[in-house]
Amino acid sequence: MIDFGKKTIISVLLFGGTVIIVIAAIIWPTVTYIKNLSQETLELKTYMEKRYESVQHTKYAKQKIQEIKNEVMESSGLLYESNKQLQLITALENVATRNNMTQKIEGLNPDETTHQLMISLNASGSYLDSLRYLSDIEKINYFLQINKLTFSALLDRGEVSSSTKMSLELELYVND
Repeated sequence: MIDFGKKTIISVLLFGGTVIIVIAAIIWPTVTYIKNLSQETLELKTYMEKRYESVQHTKYAKQKIQEIKNEVMESSGLLYESNKQLQLITALENVATRNNMTQKIEGLNPDETTHQLMISLNASGSYLDSLRYLSDIEKINYFLQINKLTFSALLDRGEVSSSTKMSLELELYVND
């Protein structure tokens, strides 16, 4: 018969072999599967985070586009439209009348290449009225720029006067 020492060695070897077979057949593939699954989960998480950031950026861009559209709609009323020449002339004449100024308007032809309208205004009146006139011209409901402003005193010989003559060159942006 086999003595007790050999039986113990054979039992330990069989148990060790069974443990190695269980590790090789069950535990090792499970650990490998878990590692692969973890890697795939990490890749999916990274993809989803990038996708989320992209969606957030798109939402932000849409919001900005809407804000820009609203601003454009609001500012389009400040641009001169070539078919509304009479409204511009009326507005300029009203400013002159309100400030007791005599005014002559010249050059209401828009430049098609630059989309700008150059206007020359010659106005005369008292000095204080001239200042108020300038202030009202700047407040007119058009986006305009004063390119040139010339003040000169109207002098009668031997008489002190507070009358002034003013020349203005204005530039308006045309919205066609």
